[in-house]
Amino acid sequence: MLLLVMGNNILKNQVFEDDRVFEIEGDWLHFQCSHGCHNERYSWAELAHVMAQEQIDGKVPLELIPKCSKCGSPMIPNMAAGSHFIPKIKIQENYKKFLQENHEKNIVILELGIGWKNQLIKAPFMELVAKEPNATYITINLGEIYILDNIKDKSFGINGSLDKVLHDIRKCIELIN
Repeated sequence: MLLLVMGNNILKNQVFEDDRVFEIEGDWLHFQCSHGCHNERYSWAELAHVMAQEQIDGKVPLELIPKCSKCGSPMIPNMAAGSHFIPKIKIQENYKKFLQENHEKNIVILELGIGWKNQLIKAPFMELVAKEPNATYITINLGEIYILDNIKDKSFGINGSLDKVLHDIRKCIELIN
C-alpha cells in the first residue's frame, strides 16, 4: 500500500481524483467563509484567474474578494490557518479506514515537498511509521530532509528537486522493466 503525502497541491488534479486526496492543511483551490458560519467549501478556479488578471501591485481589488452568501463575511482560502478551517470529513474517514484495513501490512509513506517545519503533516506520518511494523517512510525535498531518529532504519531521505528526482526514479524503473 502507498500513502502519498504532498505539499502545496503538488500533482493535485493531475494524477489523483479530488475525492481521494486527504489534504491535512486544506488547499488553495477552494475557499470558505472566514467566520465559519457554515461548512461549505467552494471552488474558486475561475475567480482566482480573474483576481490574478486584475491585481494591482500584487494586490487584489477589494471588490473582487467574494462574500459569504449566508453572513456577508469575506471568503478566505480553505487552509488550516484559522479556527474555522473546514476539513473534508469524508476523506478523513476514508483515511482512518485505510489505516485500519492496512494495519501491519506493507505500507510506504511517500512524502513529497514537505519541509521539516511542517509538523502538522510530518509528525503524524512519522508516528504511523514508528507504530506500524511494516511501514517505510520516504521523503523527497529540496534542501532539507528531516526524519526522526526512531524511524531512520525504516526511512529514506532524498535531497533534490521533485521534478528531477521523480524523473530519475522513472528512468530507473524503465531500465529495470
